[in-house]
Amino acid sequence: MSRPFPLPGARARYAPDRVVDVEHIKLDLRLDVDARRIEGTCATTVTPILDGVRRLTLDAVELDVHEVALAGGGALEFRHDGKRLQIDLGRERKVGWWVLADGDEGPLARLGPDALSAELAVLLHGSDDARRVHTILRDQRTVAGIGRGYADDVLHRARLSPYATPASLSPEQLETLSASVREVLEEALEIERRRTGGLPTKLGDHFAAHGRWGQPCPRCRGDLRRVSYEAYEVTYCPSCQTGGKVLADRRLSRIVR
Repeated sequence: MSRPFPLPGARARYAPDRVVDVEHIKLDLRLDVDARRIEGTCATTVTPILDGVRRLTLDAVELDVHEVALAGGGALEFRHDGKRLQIDLGRERKVGWWVLADGDEGPLARLGPDALSAELAVLLHGSDDARRVHTILRDQRTVAGIGRGYADDVLHRARLSPYATPASLSPEQLETLSASVREVLEEALEIERRRTGGLPTKLGDHFAAHGRWGQPCPRCRGDLRRVSYEAYEVTYCPSCQTGGKVLADRRLSRIVR
């Protein structure tokens, strides 16, 4: 085995388009002899080469990306368009304000269609987005005005798993999803319009499912459960939404497939 010996003071050099080191690749393959097909999963562990990297863009052509997580277990936000995988490594939440010139929409220009517009149904029915429905609903660049809390309530209303993808849903389920978005948001707006005495510390004190894990489901009275991530939680009802299955929760080191 050979080992390089750099000169004193020498710095490691990398190709300009190389942003990560591949540390480990794990293949889990299943051979279907009758169908003459191999299926399986590939888990790749990488380490950013440079400090301070907040976002990675990797080639991921013809791959189904189900999850991106830190080595310690915390899930990361990601976006996959079928060709490239964008991973957001930032953990900081920033609060600020914008000063805009006339005609400048600033960050609003990056927002997706309004959740109460007719565009949402078109977006869902014609979507080839491989992300989970919960991820799509809370991504303001895809659809504006829902967020994490109402995404929980919308999927609970629609009786859909937060892990479902648009491609896995039937046309009837997609119709139900679109209707649930409108119903949940219109009910929430009506409640907020009746509110007096200023805004509370946190909006959404009328959530049906979000943030109420451990409490009875308002529909079936079974226990609401949660999936914990680095910076947020997903609340759902196993009985109503996942056929009784408890989804993986890294906080509890519980993996149920």
